[in-house]
Amino acid sequence: MNKRIVFLLAVVLAVALSLPRPAAAAGMTISDATSCVQDDVKLNCTSKKLVNTGVSYGVRTLLDVAYVDTVTDKGGGESQPLEETLRFEITKTPPMYLYPLRYLHIVPYSPHEEVRKIPNSSVGIQSCIDGDGAKNPSCGWTLDSAGKKIPYSQGFCSNRDLLQLKTCNPDTATWRGEEVLGEQSTLTNSFSIAHCLRQGDVFFDGYEIDPPRRSYEVSTKILKGAALLNEIKLTPENPSFLLEASQAANGHGVRAELIGEARPPVAPPDLSNYILYVPSAPVDHPYVVDWPNNMLLVPREMVTIDGSECNKVGASFSAFRKQGMVAPTTVAGDCLANQLYQLHASDLALLTQDPLAETNYLVSGKKMFKPFDSGQQRDTGLALQSPSPELNYSTVALALDDATIGFVTNEAISYIKEAYIKTFMAMTKNGTMVAIIKNAGTVRTDYIATVTDCVPGIIGAVPAQAHTMDPNEEAEIDFDIATSQNMDSSHMCVITLRASTGRKFDFVNVYFDTKKHNSVYARDLLQKNTESKKAN
Repeated sequence: MNKRIVFLLAVVLAVALSLPRPAAAAGMTISDATSCVQDDVKLNCTSKKLVNTGVSYGVRTLLDVAYVDTVTDKGGGESQPLEETLRFEITKTPPMYLYPLRYLHIVPYSPHEEVRKIPNSSVGIQSCIDGDGAKNPSCGWTLDSAGKKIPYSQGFCSNRDLLQLKTCNPDTATWRGEEVLGEQSTLTNSFSIAHCLRQGDVFFDGYEIDPPRRSYEVSTKILKGAALLNEIKLTPENPSFLLEASQAANGHGVRAELIGEARPPVAPPDLSNYILYVPSAPVDHPYVVDWPNNMLLVPREMVTIDGSECNKVGASFSAFRKQGMVAPTTVAGDCLANQLYQLHASDLALLTQDPLAETNYLVSGKKMFKPFDSGQQRDTGLALQSPSPELNYSTVALALDDATIGFVTNEAISYIKEAYIKTFMAMTKNGTMVAIIKNAGTVRTDYIATVTDCVPGIIGAVPAQAHTMDPNEEAEIDFDIATSQNMDSSHMCVITLRASTGRKFDFVNVYFDTKKHNSVYARDLLQKNTESKKAN
């Protein structure tokens, strides 16, 4: 049998657009193989072509490959070609920065002070017990996971002796805890007070955050019609893959390699000064069950690692017990401010006022993060994810059998159906510009939408996004937008829609303002942007 191979490639490419920082185009280069590793018959080192092509998230690269075998008719006739056409579809997931986590400690979510009244057996003689060696202190002992007493967990006592009783000395200030009990020690009602640190019923694991690594996946699917024959997956961690001929459904091996990205990516956020807190116990608590939406990111300066500081996350029994020395001048709860439940509650109140507000501590409300994947396990391989949505191309190298290669690019007419900016607060990162686009053509096509020509003071976080659409399909593309100051004026940005070839299909001017408007928010000393309307 005489065999020859013919390749026909239909390539959907994206080219550089007129952006402030143009994305590198997804060009393609083809060359003869100059080197090859001979390992049995996995890939023949003769008659090879190296194909280098770019791919970015939202943009496909399609290769239609026709394998033709020439066979001789048994009846003595002329040779007849037998053609089998396969499609190589190359796509890339949106890149992410993955921050590895290192376990640090476990802290209570809602530590609080319990105030107990302990009647004195004799007037002015303290009956409250808080000795280090006490078997049954008035607060009891808190035990660790091994059943051992936690040092200083017996709390502390405060007493009103005869000279301090209101009956004898009406000018004496109220002692810590009496404001909670609602009564004061007297000759007929002499008591001492037990101050107990209670940890609540929910605990959070704290993690230190390591420097991130950039992660994404480039997938090459080999299809015959609608049937998936093989799939090759490449990542920065695993940048090469050999599909041996014995594994390939069509009997032809392919080697794929991820070369790298077209330009250095935008630097990731620095999270070294933060501790991530994840709900951990008990397992049936609602916060633990829905832990991805209840994670809190807390600056290090608000955390006490060794527990020695009051009014910080992680304040320990020993720090609380020292409050016994200042009981005459403090009130119940002192030393236990700025705990996780208070930080959490402040963000929940913020979201109640404005569901679109950016949170201070809740990861789920911060635009810089993507919550943990729902399928990710809590106890293995945890990593905080931050999106890197820039339109950056990765280069994929394919080693294929010798071929005749041509280029075809899909285009289909499209238009911007609607474009507007949602209501948001000035001087925040909460703004969203929405563009609804439609493929009005008859073929599946890649499109790129860009935001340009914004006036000074308007910040567009993502200048371009790509999207693939089927015929007559509509898609919503969102862009982050913000104002750098309170500007009592109107503004405009331009949204442009192009084919991946660079052909311009449509554009609209999107107007909005940063004027003052009535608001129910107590914090609305800032100015609020009203929802905009499309204007051609």
